[in-house]
Amino acid sequence: MSIPNTMQTERPEARDHDDAPAANAWSRGADLRRRRRKRVSLSMVASTAAGPQGAASTAVYGPIGGGASVWAGRVAERAAYLEPADREFLLALYLHGRTMREMAQLLGVSYRRVRTRCKALVARVMQPAYAFVAVHRDAWTPTMKAVATRTILHGRSLNQAAAELKVTYHTVRSLRDRVLAMASGAAQQAKGR
Repeated sequence: MSIPNTMQTERPEARDHDDAPAANAWSRGADLRRRRRKRVSLSMVASTAAGPQGAASTAVYGPIGGGASVWAGRVAERAAYLEPADREFLLALYLHGRTMREMAQLLGVSYRRVRTRCKALVARVMQPAYAFVAVHRDAWTPTMKAVATRTILHGRSLNQAAAELKVTYHTVRSLRDRVLAMASGAAQQAKGR
């Protein structure tokens, strides 16, 4: 009885990718989920009240049709606090049913770059600290709110945030660490209930 060598046979899903070696389970799973749900129809688009940095303060969605997952809805809802370019990018992928291939062609970049950007944005918006900042930042001092928005919501480095806000690196780091400590404490309290 001979065992077939699967390393020499070409996988059917690898033929669809320009960069076949980079095709992994994550990207195949994301593409399959998108194919399954096709187009997502929203009964009501997010009602957004843009703040000073253009982030939406509320996002209320009607029922999502087309078999969209609850997870995709969470990603889309949390995307409301991203910068406009990142928000439109995620909404195109998760609500409007665009594939990563289509986005790569529209943006004029490689599929690999689109996939990396998508993974980084999704990882950021699904962090507990991101949700904590989105909910609680309006009650903070203006400087703390600006630091948390730029470092946690918008993904800026501490140096970039310090330069944009015209404050010291130490100030940005200490305020960001304070916000992360509050988020961690809130998460532990929620677990203890």
